[in-house]
Amino acid sequence: MTMGRIIGQGRTADVYEYADGNVLKWYHESMPKSVIVEEYRVSQAVSATGVLTPKPLEMIEVDGRSGIVFQKVVGDTLLKQLASNPWRIGTLTKQLAKLHVSIHQQKAPDALRQQLCMW
Repeated sequence: MTMGRIIGQGRTADVYEYADGNVLKWYHESMPKSVIVEEYRVSQAVSATGVLTPKPLEMIEVDGRSGIVFQKVVGDTLLKQLASNPWRIGTLTKQLAKLHVSIHQQKAPDALRQQLCMW
């Protein structure tokens, strides 16, 4: 497995450039595999609705450590745009609100909805 440069770090995982222009969310060893599998399933379901999110491509496991390969999305996050252009707060918050509305207008697949109701 060949990972490229690290492009993000978080509490549960680090994100690396990966093969074919994708990214790898490489989870810390402390993360339970069940949580990673769940994120993969939910990501698949959300992607299938047509919401513009990085598409999960596959799960991988190397030496007991798991990761999810995602489609790479090119561009700055809204937070980064806001930090570099604070005068655009009105436009960017409207854009974020529209994105959230579009997500909530989607119908969750039955299997995912049943699972969410169990929580």
